[in-house]
Amino acid sequence: MSTWFIDIKVFSGNNEKIIKELCVMNANDILNPMHYVFYEQRPWYSLSEKSKLDNDFLTNHFHHLRWIEGKDVFCPTCILDNIGQDNLFYVVDSSAGDKIKTIKAYFPKLRITNYNMRFQRVPPNIECPWRPHGDACAYKQCLTAALHYLKND
Repeated sequence: MSTWFIDIKVFSGNNEKIIKELCVMNANDILNPMHYVFYEQRPWYSLSEKSKLDNDFLTNHFHHLRWIEGKDVFCPTCILDNIGQDNLFYVVDSSAGDKIKTIKAYFPKLRITNYNMRFQRVPPNIECPWRPHGDACAYKQCLTAALHYLKND
């Protein structure tokens, strides 16, 4: 069993969370993360007005990812084949547990727990391999948590 870190950034899709960005990182192999930005096959016009407004807010003020960008098609089974299900996955989540709930919805068999990492800033020299899009980046959050874990282990 290994220790892993997982982080997501989402869009709203008519009463469901859509994973837009995913990073999964083995704490023993932080130089080889699995980082994905998913291409959403659902057309923008099929979203409700509320979802469009929510997603515009996320794009402009939070994760800065656009609905139309991405290179991978979201395939939970493909991801599970690469990471296994017998590991412990840490996620830095809010007290409401929204990230954990979303990850559990897509990957119900993963052992996920909240990693308490209060007020850790993303190191300024970390850049997202996809493209720079601010600190609300799954890759940056995952690496920051893994580095914190390794430093305090």
